[in-house]
Amino acid sequence: MLLRKLAMKKHRLREGLTLIEGVRALRTALDAGIPVEIILADEDFLGDPIAAALVARAEESGALVLPAAREVVESAASVATPQGFVAAGRVPRFELADVLSAEDPGMPGPELVLIADRISDPGNLGALIRSAAALGASGYVTTPGTVDAFSPRVVRASAATVFSAPGAEGVEPGHLLDELRRRGYSVVASSPDSDRELDGYEPPSRIALLVGEEGSGLSPNMLDSADVVLRIPMVPAAESLNVASASAIFLHAFSPLRRNG
Repeated sequence: MLLRKLAMKKHRLREGLTLIEGVRALRTALDAGIPVEIILADEDFLGDPIAAALVARAEESGALVLPAAREVVESAASVATPQGFVAAGRVPRFELADVLSAEDPGMPGPELVLIADRISDPGNLGALIRSAAALGASGYVTTPGTVDAFSPRVVRASAATVFSAPGAEGVEPGHLLDELRRRGYSVVASSPDSDRELDGYEPPSRIALLVGEEGSGLSPNMLDSADVVLRIPMVPAAESLNVASASAIFLHAFSPLRRNG
C-alpha cells in the first residue's frame, strides 16, 4: 500500500508525497495549499461534521477519498492510534532563493532565517521549524546529513508547521554560505563553548542563525564561517540546553516580531 510506504524516505522522495496524519495536520496542509491526493478514512471519521468539512475541501481540490475499515486505516498509519484517517499530500519544494531574501538589502524591517546543520533527530528538527515559524523567520535551510523535514516524526514534532514554512533541504554548506554573504546576512552561530554571550548582542538587520546537531554541534566549517558565535548565559552548574530549547531562545532574541515592535 502506497500510504504505508510513505513512512520511508526513499518512497517519499520517489513519489513526491508525504503522510498527513491528524486533523490539525490535514487542516494546516489544506490551508497552506498542499495538494492532498489520497485520504483513507474510516466511517467514524467520515461521519464527524468537522472531519467531513475537511474531507470536502480536499475533494474539491482533487483528493481521492477511500472509505475503509478501521483496521485498514491503522495498518497504513505511522502512529499506533491514528485519528480515523491517513492521507498523502504533495511535498512542497523550495529552492534556497525562495527562502532567503532578495539580493537587494533595501527591504524594510529585520529578517531572520534558520540554518539547521546535520540535525539527525526528527523531534529536534520539527521543534526548530515550529519555533522558527512562530517567531517570524522567513523559513529554514538544512544541510546534508539533516533528517528529512517531511518524515512523519518531523511533521508531528512541528505540529504540521512544516507544511506552511518555506524550507530548502540538503543545501551544500559552501553554496549556502556564499549566498548568505551575497544577500547581506550576518551569520550567527549558537555554541555553548563560546566566550561571548547572547545578552548584549545587538542583532543586525539580516540574520542567519546556525544551529547544529545536539552533542556534536555545528560542523567545523560552518562554525568557522560564522561572523559571531554566541552562547546563552546560564548558572555554572547547569547542563547545556538541548538544541530545540537553545534555538528557541536565540530565535526569540532575533525575532523580527520583537525588532519591528
